[in-house]
Amino acid sequence: LHTEELADGKLSYFLTQQQLEDGEDQGGTTYGIRVCCSLFGKQEYAELADITPNLAYAQELYELVRLYMVTPISLAEVAQDFITEKYSQ
Repeated sequence: LHTEELADGKLSYFLTQQQLEDGEDQGGTTYGIRVCCSLFGKQEYAELADITPNLAYAQELYELVRLYMVTPISLAEVAQDFITEKYSQ
């Protein structure tokens, strides 16, 4: 859905979309985030699929991760804090 590269392509962010299947019926669409980083000499990546079915929340998280240049190692923690805050309101 969205892709952005920073630091001459060494830090990339992706807002992903997954179609869930529930038996024979479609189970709906969920969104996730993938971060790829080669800033520190080796290629690292982290992906969190199926974070939320809410596109607005997914886009907000994507912008937060991109704005603060979150690396793969901290993606899960940032996403967990974001989701806890959003769904506890």
